[in-house]
Amino acid sequence: PTAPPSVTPSLPHTPPPPPPQHSPPPLRRPELPRTWKFKVGGGDPVAEGTRLAHVLNASARRGMTLRLDANRAWSVEQVARFAEGVSVGLAEAKPPGGHGGSSAPPARPLAHPALEYCEEPLQPAQLLQLPHIQREFGLRYAMDESLLRADLINLDALVAHGANGAVGGRIGPPMTDALRSVLDDEGCAALILKPTLIGGYERSAALAALAARHGKRAVFTSAFESSVALCHVAFAAAVFAGDADHAPPHRGAGA
Repeated sequence: PTAPPSVTPSLPHTPPPPPPQHSPPPLRRPELPRTWKFKVGGGDPVAEGTRLAHVLNASARRGMTLRLDANRAWSVEQVARFAEGVSVGLAEAKPPGGHGGSSAPPARPLAHPALEYCEEPLQPAQLLQLPHIQREFGLRYAMDESLLRADLINLDALVAHGANGAVGGRIGPPMTDALRSVLDDEGCAALILKPTLIGGYERSAALAALAARHGKRAVFTSAFESSVALCHVAFAAAVFAGDADHAPPHRGAGA
């Protein structure tokens, strides 16, 4: 006998999924950082300045800015040589044929629109010369390690007396007149705050309020922290790096 023909069972028809009502937004390229930091002071100042001049011009064309960090490596004379190198580099970058192919170097070559400031450009013994290098060469500066000098600033007194720096009581004045003169100088652009080195958020918040009182920026950053600590530094920047008159109370934040 012949076998009956095989029968394939019919499956229920599944309609295709309906088209999405709204198409997903197109993927966006991540935005590049607009500010870059360069370490300087580790080589010949003229050569460093010449190289940096090309980076400054390229950054300006792209709408970017630079921050330098010399880690207190230079003397005033070395800053002058660095400015000389920047002048040379700017002249090299000049398009051929412009103004007859030559022009006088800028009087203050470090007042470049793409250069925000240089952290701690001068050696500790020449701290009081910071206003001079801004007037002479146009180099705006930021204070970092100098904020940890006990001979210049008493952080506990600053917390106790507030950002106004009132003098009185047994704890002593918050800062010396020398440091106050540097903070009042127009060339001082920012205070660089590292909470783990300064000694907690209470001191950091007091310094941020001090910066705002003097019209300076408070830039929170890190030293050698883990990703967890970096997250907390970012929180501190969001909370404290603002207008001192509208900053939240910071008493007790140092815990």
